[in-house]
Order: sequence, then structure tokens, then C-alpha cells
Amino acid sequence: DAATFRDLKSKGAVGFDVHYTDVTRAFIDAAHANGMFVVVWTVLDPDAMLAMIALGVDGMETDYPAVLDSLMPPRRTAPATSAR
Repeated sequence: DAATFRDLKSKGAVGFDVHYTDVTRAFIDAAHANGMFVVVWTVLDPDAMLAMIALGVDGMETDYPAVLDSLMPPRRTAPATSAR
């Protein structure tokens, strides 16, 4: 609940690093609504990686970064600006 998140933030917490099998969409949404991040570990299976991407985690720890990178949606970049 919101009081729990406020209490954690008052103690200096800025986010969570949890095993990927322990997160839910509701938990991620609540953390984000309270300005906190969620990182999951250690995701080894490509299907689990895709599920975590779909849930909206902020980061993933894995032994297979090239696999994770190949599954990530394309990154959007800001348009180039010219210096005057």
C-alpha cells in the first residue's frame, strides 16, 4: 500500500531488486506510481525475458545479455539538434 512505499522511501529506498518469479504487474505498477524502480534477477530464459519486458521492469540481470539485447524493442532516440 502507499504507506509502505512512503515508509521505504523515507528510509532511503529508491527501488527494488527482486527475483523475477516474485514480481507481478500490480507490484511493478505500484512501485512506478510511487517513483521507484524494479530490477529483476537472474533471468536466463528468453520467454521469461520477454515476459519481464512486457511487465515493464526497469532492468534485468542475466547471464545472457546478448539474448536479452536481441529481444529488446528498438530504442527510440531524440532527434539531433544543431548547435548555434
